[in-house]
Amino acid sequence: MSLPEIDPAALAALPADQRVEIEAELAQLAKVFEQNPLLNYYPHEKQIAFHSSRRRIKAFFGGNRSGKTTAGIVDDLIQAVDGVALPPHLRQYKKWEPPFRCRIVSPDFTSTMEGVVFEKIREWVPKDQLVGGNWEKAYDKQRRVLRFANGSWFDFLTSEQDIDKFSGAALQRVHFDEEPPGEKGRQIYQECRMRLIDHDGDMIFSMTPLFGMSWVYDVVWERRGPEVSKGIHESELTTVVTVDMDENPHLNQEAKALVLADMTEAERKARKGGNFVHFAGLVYEEFDPDTHVVNPISVEFLRGKDIYIGIDPGLKTTAILFSCFDADNAMLVFDEITLSGEHAIPEAAALSIKEREKKWGRASYYIIDPAARIGSLINAENLQSAYARAGINTINGQNKVEPGIFEVKRRLERATKQNRPEGLHIARNCKNLLWEFTRYRMDAKAEDFKVIKQHDHHADALRYLAMARPVAPHSSPASPNRKSRWEYGFAPEHKYEDHHEPVHPFGLEF
Repeated sequence: MSLPEIDPAALAALPADQRVEIEAELAQLAKVFEQNPLLNYYPHEKQIAFHSSRRRIKAFFGGNRSGKTTAGIVDDLIQAVDGVALPPHLRQYKKWEPPFRCRIVSPDFTSTMEGVVFEKIREWVPKDQLVGGNWEKAYDKQRRVLRFANGSWFDFLTSEQDIDKFSGAALQRVHFDEEPPGEKGRQIYQECRMRLIDHDGDMIFSMTPLFGMSWVYDVVWERRGPEVSKGIHESELTTVVTVDMDENPHLNQEAKALVLADMTEAERKARKGGNFVHFAGLVYEEFDPDTHVVNPISVEFLRGKDIYIGIDPGLKTTAILFSCFDADNAMLVFDEITLSGEHAIPEAAALSIKEREKKWGRASYYIIDPAARIGSLINAENLQSAYARAGINTINGQNKVEPGIFEVKRRLERATKQNRPEGLHIARNCKNLLWEFTRYRMDAKAEDFKVIKQHDHHADALRYLAMARPVAPHSSPASPNRKSRWEYGFAPEHKYEDHHEPVHPFGLEF
């Protein structure tokens, strides 16, 4: 039931007694809806998908004015109030019974919490469900807690506060309205997660993704189901609903146009569409999981192919990639090893390589970061000699960043669904390399070509491998003055013939 709309002209045309009766009924209905605004909440399609989920983590990623905060707050209220306060069309979304204990976390207290979250709660909460029947009596300003008559409560924290403020009470839910940024944000998430253990509680996010491929991308987006459920247990799957501003039927079009007018394209993707974007720009923007990622291979697949192993060594982290090349120089990365701490030193890394070679066979070449011949260990021994002493004789890779990146990009471009030879594909079991592809990005502040040195251990090893077997450039159009047959001093024009059938160069499945 919703408050009916009455044409003022039609109402005025009625006889006086009928008009008075209808106006009295409308006034009574307005009072009912004022006391319980949830009677007038009718979620749009994307909000329904969000409310319906029963997963431990669910998220509403929306652009500005997409209805994300409304969806999150109303979902909290559905859990907090008595069942009798809910209209039939909302009762189906109730997961928790009172007393329901919920924590709401926002970026700051003045602008976001008071200016947005509190206003949404006031807008939608049934007044008689609050202690004392109104906000002023129900809200404790000192403790920042809103109490309900049935024993439910919300407490309110911000990502500006110290981590120790997020300990304490056992909760049924934590609601992040906007993302706590950076490493501190991840720590807040971990601390809040501990508060849910006693009740096997849930966590919801209502946010616009403005920080690129952050920790929310890791713990929420990459675990969304069911489309990426391979290798992820059902209990760890998340529900993610993305909403564009255009999908909010209640949004004023003029206000939307005003908000979007001065935004860049990347900002529009995040603020309008609720999409994760890198404002600095991904290094490998050509990478497409549907095109470049294939199913894991079998040992038999490697017969007749050259195996190259790329090593990016370090005292803290060592990344090792296993790749193969076929007769057409098509490249496949089919396995990886990631080592840290004491396992990253050359002796331990060499042992890990040898153990993996028992499965795949011995590599033809081991390509290592050329800096390994300079970097010294204890007793002045460099990394490369340490690997040799451990039985892995390496050759130096090409470490020029820009040529290496463009070599990888060239291969990515050639690995289309028409499957030109010399492309690059990656087996989906190489999770760390694939993870880096979504985060490895350019330094937007640099005047020349420069990448940000983060999330790049496997990306570096990939560069060494790609540069070890560079692809031939596409032939240029024949010069009109060029001879078509051999004569002394001249060579006939040569061009590469693409005679390959449009099948995967490795015969693999995407």
